[in-house]
Amino acid sequence: VSTQSTGVLPCWKDHKKKILKVMSEEEPQDFTKPSSLFMNTRPKWIADETVTRCKRCGLTFTLLKRKHHCRNCGEIFCATCSPHMTKIPKLNYKFEVRVCHDCFLLLSRNDKFR
Repeated sequence: VSTQSTGVLPCWKDHKKKILKVMSEEEPQDFTKPSSLFMNTRPKWIADETVTRCKRCGLTFTLLKRKHHCRNCGEIFCATCSPHMTKIPKLNYKFEVRVCHDCFLLLSRNDKFR
């Protein structure tokens, strides 16, 4: 059975076009970090004591500039780089939790294709 006869290929082409359109409309992402977007388990958090700077902007953490874990990727960010709150039902977060900017965009994209 070919993909042409099952209609899978045309459907995938349409889905790919939607993904590329959304990706071109938003700012570039860091796709080098592991994403729980494609997993159903919570990520292992980076240990607080191993990080002194924000993963995204490089801000040095102090007593007043606190560390925040993104609940989706487990990385550590400053408050400015992790301002978003969202639900992540697949990770069993039924209430809004803190996520970094990149994960928020990835999770928002995922919602657009449901």
